[in-house]
Amino acid sequence: MRGRAAYRATYAEDIRSTPRRSLSTRSLRVEQAGDLLVDTGEWQFVGNGSDGAAVHLNGSYVTVWKRLDGWRTVIDLSTRRAP
Repeated sequence: MRGRAAYRATYAEDIRSTPRRSLSTRSLRVEQAGDLLVDTGEWQFVGNGSDGAAVHLNGSYVTVWKRLDGWRTVIDLSTRRAP
Protein backbone atom coordinates (compact mmCIF):
# COMPACT_ATOMS: atom_id res chain seq x y z
CA MET A 1 0.00 0.00 0.00
CA ARG A 2 1.15 3.49 -0.69
CA GLY A 3 -0.57 6.60 0.57
CA ARG A 4 -3.57 7.43 2.71
CA ALA A 5 -6.18 6.75 0.04
CA ALA A 6 -4.90 3.20 -0.50
CA TYR A 7 -4.87 2.56 3.25
CA ARG A 8 -8.43 3.83 3.62
CA ALA A 9 -9.68 1.76 0.68
CA THR A 10 -8.03 -1.39 2.01
CA TYR A 11 -9.37 -1.13 5.56
CA ALA A 12 -12.71 0.66 5.01
CA GLU A 13 -14.76 -2.57 4.92
CA ASP A 14 -12.96 -4.00 7.97
CA ILE A 15 -13.78 -0.86 9.92
CA ARG A 16 -17.43 -0.86 8.79
CA SER A 17 -17.85 -4.55 9.67
CA THR A 18 -16.44 -4.09 13.21
CA PRO A 19 -18.54 -1.24 14.62
CA ARG A 20 -17.24 -1.45 18.22
CA ARG A 21 -13.47 -1.67 18.38
CA SER A 22 -10.34 -0.73 20.27
CA LEU A 23 -6.74 -0.83 19.04
CA SER A 24 -3.83 -0.48 21.44
CA THR A 25 -0.09 -0.64 20.95
CA ARG A 26 2.81 -1.23 23.31
CA SER A 27 6.24 -0.07 22.24
CA LEU A 28 8.96 -2.54 23.29
CA ARG A 29 12.07 -1.04 21.74
CA VAL A 30 12.88 2.31 20.13
CA GLU A 31 16.25 3.11 18.58
CA GLN A 32 17.44 6.17 16.70
CA ALA A 33 20.41 6.57 14.37
CA GLY A 34 20.71 10.01 12.80
CA ASP A 35 17.56 10.76 10.80
CA LEU A 36 16.08 7.28 11.24
CA LEU A 37 14.10 5.92 14.16
CA VAL A 38 12.84 2.34 14.55
CA ASP A 39 9.97 1.42 16.88
CA THR A 40 9.08 -2.24 17.49
CA GLY A 41 6.27 -3.49 19.64
CA GLU A 42 2.99 -5.34 20.02
CA TRP A 43 -0.59 -4.45 19.09
CA GLN A 44 -3.96 -5.71 20.25
CA PHE A 45 -7.36 -5.31 18.58
CA VAL A 46 -10.58 -5.98 20.49
CA GLY A 47 -14.04 -5.46 19.08
CA ASN A 48 -17.41 -6.85 18.15
CA GLY A 49 -18.20 -7.78 14.57
CA SER A 50 -21.40 -6.79 12.78
CA ASP A 51 -22.83 -10.15 13.90
CA GLY A 52 -22.09 -9.27 17.55
CA ALA A 53 -19.34 -11.88 17.90
CA ALA A 54 -16.23 -10.88 19.83
CA VAL A 55 -13.10 -10.19 17.79
CA HIS A 56 -9.69 -10.48 19.52
CA LEU A 57 -6.52 -10.14 17.45
CA ASN A 58 -2.92 -9.41 18.39
CA GLY A 59 0.48 -9.25 16.78
CA SER A 60 3.73 -7.37 16.39
CA TYR A 61 4.76 -4.26 14.47
CA VAL A 62 7.84 -2.47 13.19
CA THR A 63 7.64 1.20 12.23
CA VAL A 64 10.52 3.11 10.65
CA TRP A 65 10.41 6.90 10.90
CA LYS A 66 12.56 9.37 8.95
CA ARG A 67 13.16 13.02 9.78
CA LEU A 68 11.80 14.98 6.79
CA ASP A 69 10.33 18.33 7.92
CA GLY A 70 9.44 16.51 11.13
CA TRP A 71 9.22 12.78 11.73
CA ARG A 72 7.38 10.85 8.99
CA THR A 73 6.52 7.16 8.83
CA VAL A 74 8.37 5.60 5.88
CA ILE A 75 7.82 1.88 6.63
CA ASP A 76 5.07 0.35 8.76
CA LEU A 77 4.82 -3.44 8.99
CA SER A 78 2.67 -5.60 11.19
CA THR A 79 2.02 -9.30 11.62
CA ARG A 80 -0.86 -11.10 13.26
CA ARG A 81 -0.31 -13.98 15.66
CA ALA A 82 -2.19 -17.15 14.89
CA PRO A 83 -4.87 -18.12 17.41
